[in-house]
Amino acid sequence: MTILNRCHGAACPATALVPQQDVWKTEDILSAARRAVDRAGAGRILEHVLLTHAREVRFRVAQVLAEVAPAAAAAAAEQIRDFLGGRRGDPLGRAATGRPSEAEALAYQVLLAVLGTPAGDLDALVAAADDSTFLDVAAAYGMLGPRQGRTAADRLTAIARAGGHHAARIYQPMLLLGPQYHPLLHEILTEIVDAGTPLHGLVDSPDVRAAGFQELAAGLALRSLPLGPDYAIRRRHHRETDTVSQVLACGEHFLPLTLAALTAVAATASLPADQRWHAAHRAADLDADSFGRIAEMLRALGVADPTEGPLPPDLDEQQRAAIASRVARAWDRIRTQLRTRHPDFAIHFGPGATAGEIAALEAELGFALPADFAASLALHREVRFDGLLHGLCPHLDISRLAEARADGLDWEEGVQRDPRIRGDYGWRPGWVPLDCRDSDFDVLDLDPAPAGHYGQVVRISHDSWPDVHAESWLAMLEHVADLLEADRLVADSSDKQTLWLREGV
Repeated sequence: MTILNRCHGAACPATALVPQQDVWKTEDILSAARRAVDRAGAGRILEHVLLTHAREVRFRVAQVLAEVAPAAAAAAAEQIRDFLGGRRGDPLGRAATGRPSEAEALAYQVLLAVLGTPAGDLDALVAAADDSTFLDVAAAYGMLGPRQGRTAADRLTAIARAGGHHAARIYQPMLLLGPQYHPLLHEILTEIVDAGTPLHGLVDSPDVRAAGFQELAAGLALRSLPLGPDYAIRRRHHRETDTVSQVLACGEHFLPLTLAALTAVAATASLPADQRWHAAHRAADLDADSFGRIAEMLRALGVADPTEGPLPPDLDEQQRAAIASRVARAWDRIRTQLRTRHPDFAIHFGPGATAGEIAALEAELGFALPADFAASLALHREVRFDGLLHGLCPHLDISRLAEARADGLDWEEGVQRDPRIRGDYGWRPGWVPLDCRDSDFDVLDLDPAPAGHYGQVVRISHDSWPDVHAESWLAMLEHVADLLEADRLVADSSDKQTLWLREGV
């Protein structure tokens, strides 16, 4: 928990305890106040922190203020009572109008009790509060003593067991009530998960870690995986922060339980096939034997692996030669038309790559190149232009294609919108960037979805979903050659390096 410095450039009294910062850790200030020799001075500083900075952690600051300097706590309480009585503005600046809402009034009544100066029948006010309001004050109310702690725990339990949108909110105040309530909290949260609400995020919560509840939260996270694995299990992008990694960070002893949870996800018939196989492939990252067992189970259940896309076609020498001839012809048509119709358009064709360079690229990629792109590299190791030629993708030199894959690793994974393109594991090793401009990639797709084509050209934009630009490199070249020969490309009136599709043709 943190405290925001709201003194806006002025020297803040809190700097007598901690160095000047825009944001302080709450416990740094509170620990310094407890250690201070001048308790009265520390109390005045905490009073300032409470009334100026500590909106989100007011109960915790008030608790320490009452402990360190009861006189300063009483002075702060007096300002709060004046506000509740309408004699001054909101000392914490929380009320939008001159009068507090019912929820804020209750919060201030609890704050007065934490400061050691209760006013009115607080127990009755808390009992009358609606669930949402109670959740905001439950932990602070429970600080007041064992009786209040028990009352808060009972009310939190009732909220959780009633279900509804407040149920999953009870964990934070219940944690703050103390470790004596952890067994009850675990029982309640297990009931919530069993009722169908996933609780993946608890395992990485700072409050959970601080309370020593992380191991129990890890078990709940694993129990939650079959309920909502979509973002809890990541194969490649952000894999280090998915629920699986967060659970394993709690200890190696969670590995067998994690593999069992991934197996449970794969066995959940109500989940889509891609999510079930996603769990299998995530298990492969942890244990190859487990992947084999899960894959065998899924195949026995008749669940096809949607991650098994089309492989490169098995071509004989005659077929490869025919493709190479068509590639050479397409490039010849493009060069001829550019020289004839658009002589000012600057395009660079690198010399041909050797067979050894092409084989080395395939080895580094771990994928076979489609025959048309390999034939194109044998003619032009690089195709470069600074402008825009509608329909044609330039590409990097062959020596840079494999390493360029690292440029796309920040692309976020999402759902699969186009059945020809994978969208399930983020940036894929089979996506080979040909060119990148303004965070938009043209890639040669060597890992297509089942409905796609091996070697399709895909456009991945930073602000829209990926789409198939061409079914193959050869299809793209022949399409551009057709457009040029039909005089359907026209130079921009102000920029000869931009060739647009002619309108109205």
